[in-house]
Formats: sequence, structure tokens, C-alpha cells
Amino acid sequence: LLWTIFIIYIIIVMGATLVDRVSGYESVNLHLFSSYKDAYNSFSIGEWRNLILNILMFVPIGILMPLLFNKFQQWYITYLVGFVATLFIEILQFISKRGIFEIDDIINNFLGCAIGYGIVMFFISLFKKKKSLNILVYQIPLIVSIISISVIFINYHK
Repeated sequence: LLWTIFIIYIIIVMGATLVDRVSGYESVNLHLFSSYKDAYNSFSIGEWRNLILNILMFVPIGILMPLLFNKFQQWYITYLVGFVATLFIEILQFISKRGIFEIDDIINNFLGCAIGYGIVMFFISLFKKKKSLNILVYQIPLIVSIISISVIFINYHK
């Protein structure tokens, strides 16, 4: 079942990032957090949606890899795979001209992987009945993301 979900997930991600796009992009955006600045300055729902979807798109990798392979229960292995996978997609988008190579996308996808890893490791730790500080440490990316986005929206609302 997990392998089927994983394969379907890979097909959906490749379709969304490469296949279901028009060609003609020849752009690279290496400006750190520029998409956040643009979304904040224009407060465009579409731009915020894209940022959040970029984060959510890699949550399944962080969840599925530790469930499929025990060695991915080591944070650095899952984080490395998440980083390499998102870098691979960005490079493919650049080469195929079906997307913009953006540093922010790499950060957002990596953050999604870290959030997914934190979620799954929280439950794995509970099922293994491990009582340790790691259970809370796993949640740092999720907590920081929720607080950051909440502060941005509250600040903007004021």
C-alpha cells in the first residue's frame, strides 16, 4: 500500500512540476525569500497559495521515506533526499524550460520534507514508546512555519 501511494505521489509531483506546464520559461531566481516578499507586498492569495503548496508538496516525502525504509528514520538521510529531490526537479524545470529555477522553491520543498519527517517521527516515537526530547525536536520545522505564517498574516491584517 505504501509503495503504491509513493509511486502515485511521484507521478503527481512530476506531472505538476514538469508535464502540466507550458514551455518557454528561461528564468532563474536566486534571490532568497523573494517570493515571500512579493506575496507579502502584494498580499496576493495566489502567491500565498503557491508558497504553501510548494511546502505541502514535499510533506509526503518526509512521511513516506521513513515508513518505507528504516534508515530514513535518521533525519539527515531524509533531509538529504528531500533536498536532492527538490534540486533535481528545479534543474529539470530549468533544462526543460517548464518552470523557473527558484531558490525559494528549494527552501519550501525542503521545509515540507522536514515537516513531513517531523510528523511521521512523532508517531513512530509514540508507537515505539520512546519518551525523549526528540519527539518535540521533530516538530520544530512545523512549529516555526505555523508561527511565521501566522505572524505574517496577523501583521498584515493590522
